[in-house]
Amino acid sequence: MPYKEDRGSGRRRYYSAFGCLFALLLLWPTTAEGQTFACGDRNQIIESLDKIHGEILRYRAVTDSNWLFELYLSEEKRTWTILVTSPMGVSCPTGSGTGWQVVSPEEEGERI
Repeated sequence: MPYKEDRGSGRRRYYSAFGCLFALLLLWPTTAEGQTFACGDRNQIIESLDKIHGEILRYRAVTDSNWLFELYLSEEKRTWTILVTSPMGVSCPTGSGTGWQVVSPEEEGERI
């Protein structure tokens, strides 16, 4: 019997692709001032984060669809940057700011 694709798997691929596109649009690299970040080579971006802001990698996570999310922090300047790398290897800083704080387990349930 020839292979027949399950209709549900086609939908899942469609929704997965749509979800990735939607997430990319939500995470489009901009700052609060509307200034656009430049996407590019991950190593060059990481070097710039260290050189300009003194930020180093503190946290890393990989999504089910193989997107790499990294959080870079500077203890000295109190700055942070989120760097997202696509499965194709394109890296984009998607957010940055100042004044980050460490939350203790006792504070996790508190609202800011």
